[in-house]
Amino acid sequence: MAMSLRLAAVFAACCWVPLTGYAGPRVGVLLKDRLPGFWVYAEQGAVETGEQLGAEVIVKAPPSVLDVGFQPRLLAALATQNLDALVVAPTNPDAVEAMVRELAGKGVKIVTLDTPFKDGVADVFVGADQAVIAAAAAQVFLELAKDGDEVALLRNNSLDRPVLLREQALRQAVQSRSGLVLHADVFASSEKNQEDQQAQLLLTQHPKIKAVFASATRGTLSTIRAIRQSGLVGKVKVVGFGTYLPDEAAQAFEDGILHGWVAQEPKDLGVQGVRAAVALAKGESVPAVVRPAFVLVTSDNFRSPEVQALRKP
Repeated sequence: MAMSLRLAAVFAACCWVPLTGYAGPRVGVLLKDRLPGFWVYAEQGAVETGEQLGAEVIVKAPPSVLDVGFQPRLLAALATQNLDALVVAPTNPDAVEAMVRELAGKGVKIVTLDTPFKDGVADVFVGADQAVIAAAAAQVFLELAKDGDEVALLRNNSLDRPVLLREQALRQAVQSRSGLVLHADVFASSEKNQEDQQAQLLLTQHPKIKAVFASATRGTLSTIRAIRQSGLVGKVKVVGFGTYLPDEAAQAFEDGILHGWVAQEPKDLGVQGVRAAVALAKGESVPAVVRPAFVLVTSDNFRSPEVQALRKP
């Protein structure tokens, strides 16, 4: 099945502190981690957009999404910076909601990225509709299996709420298809730097699986490596999520391992977040929900110009 989805952007320690003066608003940005990949790209987009718009952007993020206690402390530090707007990607919204509400009460404009707060906390939410993109990826996944097959969901961790929504959508899709046996008992990233071992564990514990749905980038790439190392190329197929289209994922398409890849564009997430924050700080109108771009890459559209453009973000 050929499928390509793109949501065009609605708008065409731990910190970076500018050294020059800015005439525009001061925007604090709190992200989920500083590991290479998704949030580093989001930071690039945020910083570059701030420079383009003449805004001062101050970015903070914990070392890892598993460092659950860092975000409240980093937000407390940002709160001392006389912000005009805050862009926040909360790992655990409940842990920072009170501080965010306090800032909003002082007139700070609030934009949330990736993981929404309860209604009424933020002015704008910038993030993908996880249920929609996961359901699309799940349809590709279901085409890889026939009735009676065993399949697997390689889960990410128990913290990242957008990823939990993806996993829920996959479960629902599998339940709607009678005759499949789903294994979902292995987490790729519940501990730091364990993804390769966990992907291998999944294949070892469930040797009869025909397809794996990996719900996050590191788990997807680790599953690809585990399939190669186990001599299962051509026997186990993968659908996963990731950032743009790295060489390892592209080669996995070429080799028939990867059959679906939700290519998120996190730099656009940072761009749209800061753009919305600056507009709000200037009193301009901004849509309540902004959807950043993504592409669903499949075996059918892999060689298209749109997909190949993702090779070098």
